[in-house]
Amino acid sequence: MTDFSSISDTAQGLWGLLALLVVSTYMYNGIRYLQLGRRKPAAATMLILLCSFLLMQLMMMNSYWAPFYPFGIHLKTPLVAASLFLLLALAFLQQRLIVKWNRINISNTSIKEAFDHLPTGLCYYLPGGIIKLVNTRMNAVCYDALGTPLMDPEGFWNSLVEGTLEHSVQGGENPILRFTDGTVYSFRHRVMKTGLGPVHELLCMDVSRDYALNLELQQKQKKAEAINIRLKALLGSIEYLTMSRELMQLKSELHDELGQSLLMSKRWLLDPGSMRADEVRADWLSKLRRLEMSEPESWQKPYYILGKQAEALGLALEIHGDLPGESRLIPVVETAVSVQMTNVLRHAGGTKAVIDCRKTPGGYVIEMTNDGMQPQSRIREGGGLSNLRSRVEALGGTMDIESQPLFKIHIFLPLDEV
Repeated sequence: MTDFSSISDTAQGLWGLLALLVVSTYMYNGIRYLQLGRRKPAAATMLILLCSFLLMQLMMMNSYWAPFYPFGIHLKTPLVAASLFLLLALAFLQQRLIVKWNRINISNTSIKEAFDHLPTGLCYYLPGGIIKLVNTRMNAVCYDALGTPLMDPEGFWNSLVEGTLEHSVQGGENPILRFTDGTVYSFRHRVMKTGLGPVHELLCMDVSRDYALNLELQQKQKKAEAINIRLKALLGSIEYLTMSRELMQLKSELHDELGQSLLMSKRWLLDPGSMRADEVRADWLSKLRRLEMSEPESWQKPYYILGKQAEALGLALEIHGDLPGESRLIPVVETAVSVQMTNVLRHAGGTKAVIDCRKTPGGYVIEMTNDGMQPQSRIREGGGLSNLRSRVEALGGTMDIESQPLFKIHIFLPLDEV
């Protein structure tokens, strides 16, 4: 059998490289066993690793110190080759067993890998901020929020609760972060009692879709509220129109009855003998008595529809004094009150509109205020206010607006036409 020291330097280098591969493979296998918590296979692997390393050292000694062999050991090339191939085959077999065992068993490494693949961010830490376990999702979210991985979970949670982070949407017990790419994360925190004492759990969940749906729902609710307000006002108008139609029908019936009375009178005048005079007189007296005794219903009175609209909109309409009863002033006053109610609901966010009206020798003075938020700047007229001013001035009146300290509209309407 050929001595190892007698083969060429190239062959010795190749066999040495194979021996180095064997040693490296057993070193890797031993580390894997330790990671998986398998101490017995790890100890056996370390023993084989020591034998492989000893063989590699003997090969190097035979190669460099020939013919002075250490301890008189003459390595034979076939035995070296057989030993290396056997050790290499055993190392590859170990790797297969490691992979197979890892697939069907739970280890610390598999738990960490499973945590890292969760879509939910997780962090477990002890009091004082000592991290025991944190997954990649939580580190990524923390990096987006702070620019660094999670190092101080207690400080991070306190910043979330206080809402001081740049991307904070809300703080408190259920803080939310919203990043520039549109992703939204909700955080939860709790303290668990374990054998190690209290352990803090910090979770973050991607709620981007729920947050977007919630915003969309809020917008739809605002639109629905606006439509509901319009519908309520429309229902009040429909009620008023229905009553007006019934009144028109009554007037038409009375018109027909008066026509019959006129025909009876005409017949009696042309032919007095055809009818009795007391019958004609009694018919006219009954018609006239009916006209004299009929008073307008409450819904026929001015400003009735405004009260119904305010009630439908959930707005308290408080009127002090008597509003003008002149037919030429009523439309303008109705417009003024409608504009006031719209401003209270849409801009001031109030619940009460106050109308003060007093009659003077020259006309009516009307002041309108509300209990809503006061304007932050000077009111600029537009839309309803501009239209109201035009109608007031068309009657020869005046209109002034105060923004501070309270929002107030002053209107003067003259009694006499201009």
